[in-house]
Amino acid sequence: ATALLVAARAVATLPGLRESDRQALLRATAKVETSAGEAAGASSRLSVTFESEGGVFADVDRAISERRRLWIRYYSPARDEVTEREIDPIRLVSVG
Repeated sequence: ATALLVAARAVATLPGLRESDRQALLRATAKVETSAGEAAGASSRLSVTFESEGGVFADVDRAISERRRLWIRYYSPARDEVTEREIDPIRLVSVG
């Protein structure tokens, strides 16, 4: 329960997260805290932060909401080159 609570609190702070999703996450977190007992106390002493460049999360979230395409540039280690392409974002996931 500790890892779940720490992760949920961290995700709730992500820029670009829709307010309705943030509120739903906070309600679910409160329910887990209520039933987690001692683990909830341990989780409150830990924190995780995410870093992003500027408003990247907000820009991607806006494109998803408005069903707009995005132009991205990324590094491909397999080809050892920077690649560009136009994409249709469906959802935003942050890993790591």
